[in-house]
Amino acid sequence: MANFGSMEATRAGLKKFRAKASAAGLPGLHLNAVVWGQPILPGEKKPADSAKLVRDLGFDSVTSYVWIHHVALPKQQTDYNEVRDKYFGYWDKAEKMFDVPYFPNVTMGWDSSPRCFQDDEFGNFGYPFTNTIGENTPARFREALELTKQRLLARKDGPRILNINCWNEWTEGSYLEPDTVHGMKYLEAVRDVFGVQK
Repeated sequence: MANFGSMEATRAGLKKFRAKASAAGLPGLHLNAVVWGQPILPGEKKPADSAKLVRDLGFDSVTSYVWIHHVALPKQQTDYNEVRDKYFGYWDKAEKMFDVPYFPNVTMGWDSSPRCFQDDEFGNFGYPFTNTIGENTPARFREALELTKQRLLARKDGPRILNINCWNEWTEGSYLEPDTVHGMKYLEAVRDVFGVQK
């Protein structure tokens, strides 16, 4: 919002963005906010109320970027399923917190240690020196996708949308791209859960 100058200017800018989309012949514009924690906005000293911010700016939906934005990693290698289950608890809260639909996240993993100078002492000192998610196997990732799908399908009115972290965050240990350890297994998990069933 600092680039816009104020909350009011941001809201006006987003309204103008919507108007331009309509003027271009589009049926409208769906604006999704990626929200985590309690952000400190430019020029402010206390955390913003995320739900109020989403409402005041007129966003149409909310999502998350990665599980660790909502779940603490208490151990240097915190178990994938432990993080998944705690994130699902956050998902429960998010659905009640926001006045717009919440699109859940499925995270493939987390390890930002490649961004650290490798000779430095490593500890949970703050990004990129953070604890990691361990045991994030393709099978566990597939199970997280399946559990998310089941929960989305249980919604009678939808929406049935999710996002996945991430396609290529190699230096944060969260990527779907093939590698020399698991090959295509993470991509195959997505296909197996969401692909057309024959």
